[in-house]
Amino acid sequence: MGFYPKFEGVPVTAYNKMKKELKRRAMQAGLAESDIVIRSLRPEDLELTTPQWTFTLSSTVGYVLMIATVSIDDLRWVGINGICYTNAAPAVNQLKIVRAGSDARVWNIQEAQHNENDSIWADDPVIVNQNETLAVYQYCSAATTQSAELIVFYGLVAEKRGIVVNP
Repeated sequence: MGFYPKFEGVPVTAYNKMKKELKRRAMQAGLAESDIVIRSLRPEDLELTTPQWTFTLSSTVGYVLMIATVSIDDLRWVGINGICYTNAAPAVNQLKIVRAGSDARVWNIQEAQHNENDSIWADDPVIVNQNETLAVYQYCSAATTQSAELIVFYGLVAEKRGIVVNP
């Protein structure tokens, strides 16, 4: 598993595979292709309380829960393929993504600060099925007093048409 500083080449191929896999899983669950909407991941999809990617950091050193364990809604599949971390003084070193109670990925996100657009793109996105749980932990190597960190999660959601949008 690797990360890339630009959304081109390998990350685009991984994104397209993720999109295809999300659609396949939705169809496997019985949805007709015409009943599937694929859209961008929103904070609300991960049960954040506001429609923005802002997180309050813990002052504790080590792994601390950042996105509480959520169950992905019925007829919804989530794919995460990268992050954007734009803080001037970043405090988070790693993110641990836990799917269905097991560590799915550990992403070192420090390098995002050195990339164009402060982003990293994974070559192996995380896909979470309907009714599966997802949690994200932050790792800080030093105690911090920062109250808000802007960490945007890049990804897609496949869901039954009409749940959020009905194009």
